[in-house]
Amino acid sequence: PGYALRTIVAPGVSGLAQVQLPADSDIISVRHKVYYDLYYIVNQSLWLDFRIALATLFKTVGLSPTWLRRLFFLPTREMVIAQFLAILNPETQDG
Repeated sequence: PGYALRTIVAPGVSGLAQVQLPADSDIISVRHKVYYDLYYIVNQSLWLDFRIALATLFKTVGLSPTWLRRLFFLPTREMVIAQFLAILNPETQDG
């Protein structure tokens, strides 16, 4: 679910999933990347792009995803999954 929405954003050198997740190893890891891509689509901004660009530079020198998340205020996995579920099931939202 949600995989087709990934085409909204053109592919690039890096992304939120690339700085927060390891390389794909199975279908579950691909699914997690979909969650992160959809989070990016909903929250895209120049500020988020700037933080991802900096996180990419720091990842190339070996900083762990945990430190990247803390240093650049990137979303936690729980936040990303919660937003994914909200996109798929908007009627469950309060309001």
